[in-house]
Amino acid sequence: MQSNIQQTHFNGQYFALFDGFRGLAILAVMAWHFVGFTPGWAGVDLFFVLSGFLITWKLMQGVNEPDYYRNFYWRRVVRIFPLYFALLVFIFLIFPLLIPSLVTPSYRHLMNKQIWYWTFSENICSLRYGWPENISLIHLWSLAVEVQFYLAWPFVIRLFYKKGSQLTWVMVGLILFAIVFRLGADKLITMAPLYRYLLLPGRIDAFAAGALLYLLIQRNANRLKQILLWIAIAGVALNVLFYVVLQIPMHFTESFTSRLGFTLIDITLAAVMGYGLLSAKNNLIQQLFTKKILTSVGRYSYAMYIIHMPLWTMLNRLLLNKYGLQLKNETLLLWAVSFGLAVAVYLIAYISYHKFERYFMRLKLPVLG
Repeated sequence: MQSNIQQTHFNGQYFALFDGFRGLAILAVMAWHFVGFTPGWAGVDLFFVLSGFLITWKLMQGVNEPDYYRNFYWRRVVRIFPLYFALLVFIFLIFPLLIPSLVTPSYRHLMNKQIWYWTFSENICSLRYGWPENISLIHLWSLAVEVQFYLAWPFVIRLFYKKGSQLTWVMVGLILFAIVFRLGADKLITMAPLYRYLLLPGRIDAFAAGALLYLLIQRNANRLKQILLWIAIAGVALNVLFYVVLQIPMHFTESFTSRLGFTLIDITLAAVMGYGLLSAKNNLIQQLFTKKILTSVGRYSYAMYIIHMPLWTMLNRLLLNKYGLQLKNETLLLWAVSFGLAVAVYLIAYISYHKFERYFMRLKLPVLG
């Protein structure tokens, strides 16, 4: 069956829209990390929803290929591993030799836990030991969740793709499972409350929401557009009700948010994204998310995500050591430095993409003898 997406949206405008969503996601995350803009943490959820949609799309397109698993995993490896491991080499091996004066006790403690980062299990490390005092790599928990999702998802798609609507109901079931997991898993196994935020079973609803959107578009894209509009409106209204009117703290550790709020946010994001995908080019969402500045940021969002926290941490340490400044206590300086660093992060990511990442992305699949 030819994809409805391919028929109507497989063009530059379509991919620009995805880059626009990525751009919003990384800007939200940096605003959260740099200046404490609380809703910004939901940028990670937008990344998860996008991954669910795009990975399901790619897997469904190649599900009948003889090298289905090999092709998928190779593409993920050449896209993710080079920059990720280059960062770890720098943080754990090169940086301590270059600037030993910045190797604080908290940095050494991070180095002692480095095996969790090399094995994409830092989300489990943070759950077990708590957030590290040195936050240079604190954001990589979400990449660990992504990689764990990549490991499992090809098997889910291959198992259910021939069974018609079953795959759609699997996605619905996973969304419900995530809610149940966050509501009661700690009653069966002793875990810190952060498990709701850090573990893949508690975040699978975001990936499943994106995947469900893709599957529904394949079945009836024309009818779905109006439904998605109403879901998006209802989702935005409920978020406003809970977080603005009722003033529930919109923080990932808050009781309501960490149990039901994640799913509400994820479904809202998926509905907005889906409505934008199925809308005409002059639609407000299309116009907003295909702006060149946002799509450009989105194109380099992976590298921006990887490097922004190490640079932020090092800059804060340098300012503290040299000038005795703590940015969190200097509001105007905090915003000025944050803006300047965001620009620097974009420029470094631009260079990384064109001079480093693209080399690996062009690597052909090795021939197995």
